[in-house]
Amino acid sequence: MIITTGQINPISQPYLDITVKSGQGLGRLLAPNWEMVMGIKRQTLSQDSYTDRYLDLLRTRYRSNKAGFIQLLTPDSGELLMGCFCVPHTFCHRYIAVEVLQKIGRAHGITVEYGGEKTR
Repeated sequence: MIITTGQINPISQPYLDITVKSGQGLGRLLAPNWEMVMGIKRQTLSQDSYTDRYLDLLRTRYRSNKAGFIQLLTPDSGELLMGCFCVPHTFCHRYIAVEVLQKIGRAHGITVEYGGEKTR
């Protein structure tokens, strides 16, 4: 399966919203929490601390909903486009989420490739 990422406003294809603001359904599994988002925006939380907290959050969610994560890795189309509001190629949870999903995929025998950032 192939995962791509993108900023919500420019991308026009169907995407999984993984934001805390507007993410729904399976997208909520990969959304950070408001404390983390505001900490980064206000520069009261370092990127390293954000990453640590985000990874802890995903571990907790994975333990409580493994089936949801497997569902993310087995879309009918074989592709998953994850979107959030961050500017492309800046520090963003969507890139961390790709790495986590690749690791989960390996643990379950699912090949997960990163197809890059979509701009439209």
